[in-house]
Parts: sequence; structure tokens; C-alpha cells
Amino acid sequence: MSGALALLLALAPTSPHDVASPHDVASRLAIDWGAPTSCPGEAEVRGRIGAYLGRDAFGDAIETVAIRGRVRGRGADWSLSIAVDLPEGTVERTVHAARCDDLRDAAALIIAVALDPLRMGQRVPPPQEPVVAASAPTPTPAATPPRPTTTSRPRARRYFAELRVGAAIELGAAPRIAAGPMLGAALVGRRFRVELGGRFLAPRTLRPFGSSGITVSSGVASLRTCFVPRLRRLEFPSCAQFEAGAMQGTGVGLERPRTSRRAMLAAVIGQELVWRIGRRGAMWIAVDAVLGIVRPRFAIDDLGTVHTVGPAALRVTAGPSLRL
Repeated sequence: MSGALALLLALAPTSPHDVASPHDVASRLAIDWGAPTSCPGEAEVRGRIGAYLGRDAFGDAIETVAIRGRVRGRGADWSLSIAVDLPEGTVERTVHAARCDDLRDAAALIIAVALDPLRMGQRVPPPQEPVVAASAPTPTPAATPPRPTTTSRPRARRYFAELRVGAAIELGAAPRIAAGPMLGAALVGRRFRVELGGRFLAPRTLRPFGSSGITVSSGVASLRTCFVPRLRRLEFPSCAQFEAGAMQGTGVGLERPRTSRRAMLAAVIGQELVWRIGRRGAMWIAVDAVLGIVRPRFAIDDLGTVHTVGPAALRVTAGPSLRL
């Protein structure tokens, strides 16, 4: 019985290389990885490389590979620069993404595809030299290794459309506090925002002459431009704005009340604070100083001026926003 077992072991086929698990192969790679602490590290990248490699062995060829990867960026703009040094040459790729976590899979996929030609099943064995006379050697052409192919992800978007809604409170343009809704649509880039908006201040009644006075309301359209510094999920836009519209006044407590409209124009400077929630949503608050350029004035016959918009006002606006 022992003789038969020995005979079976002697006849069993052997291979010069055992088939290693993909994670064993990934652990043997020479990887120089650099990324911010908030991004996936070298261990996570190795784990994803192993998941992409499958079960094929690479043998000693894996020892000739050197990999360099660098992740840079912040906020919603991240980039990965990766180089894979192979015996046939170097594969270099750059990938952009909105989150640094997405670059882990991109790096692993680029590395796995670049390593694919080194698999033992795809490597071309060197041709055997024919036996000929020493005086007439026959040259043997060298096998051309397959060129590595890589796959990169689509480039991250550089511009976004954004919608804003909010509520505004204004003090200074009139003796009483005014409030009302606002709506805005913006084009957002990496460091800027350009917004077209509209704002309405609800009617409020002023009675400087006892029972007689005026009810005023206003609506304006605005063009707002902002420079937008970022720190992780926080943004600190510094903004300038021009707005134009009209104010409507209607007499109150008069024998023959009338309604009239007056044009208004103002310049605005402001500071915002934005907290981004995920990739699309955000909450924001803006504090603006308003300087009146064209200021409406209303008067009542036989009584005099009933309301003039003040030269300056303070406005606070807050609400949510959504990127499309």
C-alpha cells in the first residue's frame, strides 16, 4: 500500500509556482502611497487591488513592479495621480472625483488592469533556440509583450447648478422690521458662485400722522457674485450684489387712498456661511449690508412725506440649497 502511494505522488504534476491568493499578491506589491488622513490609506488600496486581481498567479514577476500614488484636493474636488512601473514601461494616469473615498477603487482598478499582462497564463514563453551548426546561427525574434491597458473614470464635474430658497429679515430701510421670502438660481464653480435671485418684502403699515399713513411692500431682482473659500464641509462666500425693483405704497386712513409705485436700486456687500450636507444639499446664512442708490419716497397731500427708504439697511437671509 505504501509503495502505491509513493508511486502516485511521484506521478502527480507539479508547477514551478503555486497559485497565490489575490490578497497575497497585493501584499507583495511595492506601493508608495500618499494621501490626506481623511482619505483611504495604503491598506485599503491593497485590499481593493486584491479584490480586482482574481485568483491567477503572477509568480516572481510581481517583484519587478513599483507603484506610486498621490491624492490631493479638498471639499468636492479631489485628484489621484498614479504611476505603475512595469518591465515593459510605466503606466501613468490621473483621475478626478468629488470625494477622496471614490479614488480608492479608481486606484485599485488602474493597478489591477496594468498588472494583468504579468499573469503567468498570459506571459509568452521565450522561444527555444533551434539546434544548428555553430557556423550558421539562426536569430530568434524576441516576443513582443502585450501593451498594458488602463481604464480611468470620467472626469469630475467642474460646474454645478444650484437652487436656493430662504427667508429674509431687513432692518433700517423702514422704521419697522420687514420680512419676506427669497429665491435664487446659481452657477457654482470651484471658487465662485454667480446667482440670479428675487426677493419680496411683505406689506407693512406706517402711521406717522396718527390714523393716516401708508402700507408699503417691495420686490427686487438681484445679481450676486461670490468668492468661495472652503474648509472641508464649510464654505465662507464673500459676496457683492446689485438689486433693482420697485416699492408700492397705498394710503391708509385717508378719504381717497391712492396706490403708487417707485423704482428702487441698491448695492449690497455680504458674508455667508454654508454648511454642506452630503454632495447636493446645504444650509446657509447670509448677513448683508445694503446701500440705497435710488430710494423711493412717498408723500400724502396736505400732510407731507410719509415714508422715505433709508440710506442703509442690515439684512439677514437663511435657508437650504440644492445642487443639481
